[in-house]
Amino acid sequence: MLAEIFLLRLEAAARAAKEAEAATSQSREVEMREMTGGCLCGQVRYSANADPAFIGVCHCKNCQKQTGTAFSIRLGRSGHE
Repeated sequence: MLAEIFLLRLEAAARAAKEAEAATSQSREVEMREMTGGCLCGQVRYSANADPAFIGVCHCKNCQKQTGTAFSIRLGRSGHE
């Protein structure tokens, strides 16, 4: 429950930051940077040339078990690309 509240607040903060950035950058063109990454074993690689629509960090027990670390970082992108 606390993890869900945390993620909701994080989403709201990300939306507010994105709206503020959009308002200040309307007159200038921003070039998107390419992001690349993958798993440590090298079997999975990914790349993206657009900013993520969602970024979340979760510290719940399920995410800790899934990743084997203290937290999990999630990125989401728009399905319209």
